[in-house]
Formats: sequence, structure tokens, C-alpha cells
Amino acid sequence: MILLSVNKIVSQDSTGVRLIGTGIEYYYSVNGHGAFIFPHISYAKGKHQFKLGPAIHKRTFQVKGAKLSYSYLLAGMDGEEKFNSNFRDNKNGTWRVSLFGYMQYVDNTALSFSREKEETLLNADSSVNWTKVSLSTVEGGVGAEIDVKLFNTIQMRSFIGVAVYSHLNHPTAMYQDQTAATFVAGIGVNVPTLRRTKK
Repeated sequence: MILLSVNKIVSQDSTGVRLIGTGIEYYYSVNGHGAFIFPHISYAKGKHQFKLGPAIHKRTFQVKGAKLSYSYLLAGMDGEEKFNSNFRDNKNGTWRVSLFGYMQYVDNTALSFSREKEETLLNADSSVNWTKVSLSTVEGGVGAEIDVKLFNTIQMRSFIGVAVYSHLNHPTAMYQDQTAATFVAGIGVNVPTLRRTKK
């Protein structure tokens, strides 16, 4: 999974620890569908953060489902810093460690180009036209992530975990398993807002 995340805080309460924001992420999944774009609304309070938004399939650029993610801060920056307030005031190298979990559902979504090619080669004797195969897939995972502030304006994020996916309408001829557990790992960049608006 590769992550590129851009987030902006759009409101904040007077205590400075409950935040509502918007963001967009790009990631690649090994469930057979390939890459997704995840524009989301986030809600944060203290050490908790939730993100909810549509899952846009990169191959088709269509909304094909939804994703919900949750993270809990274990150590490092406090709740306000975690969600990017006064980001410039934190020293370079400031870090935090969080636990995360996510659930995603995509409905009747095409395979990625690479998965389609692999299925065609591995099932040469099959009459299935893999360009027309669309699968409904549910996926969930948990793991840990670490963020480190770099260059005063961005965060480097590394994460590792495990995930399980299941195709709800799996073709019997498909080489890829209907249900499988996978590792989730990656590195990405988070570009936080440098402004905030108090209510």
C-alpha cells in the first residue's frame, strides 16, 4: 500500500482538541482491484481520529464504494499537534506513533490492469473474459504507524499491519483466492494544513 495524503482542517472548537477536516489519500491494495483515491472528511477528538469517504477506483475513476478508518494516538505529539494545529511551531523530527484500523467495501468493481493480465495468463484455458469481470469486495485491516515531521511543512508516514479481504462474488475460475490475509505496509507523505480557524 502506498499512501499520499493531503489534509486541511476546516474547523476547530475553542479547546483546540476537537477538529473537523478534509483530505485526500491515494493507495494501492492487493485485493485485485489496484489503486484507489480516498477523499474524506475527518473528525478528531483528543487521541482519536475517524475518516470517512468514498472509494474512487483509479482505473475507472468512478465511485465504487466507501472506506472508514480510525486511528488512536499511542505516543508522541498531543491531540492538537496530531491534527496539524501550530504545525510550524513543532521542531523538525517531532514524531508520533498510532494504532489504526480500516474497513472498505467496493461494489462491482473491475480488476486492476495487472490482475486482469495475470488472470488471463494463468487461466489461458478458461472462457472468462477478465476485462469484463467485476467483483464486490470487503476488506479490513489493523496496524501501527509512525509519523515524523520533516522540513517544517510535511510529515513522513510509515506503517505496517495485516488485512483480510473477501470477494463476495468470486468467479470459480479465478486464480486469486476468494478470501485471503495479507500484509499491509508502506510509506507516504502527509501535507498538513498550516492554517486553522477557531469557532
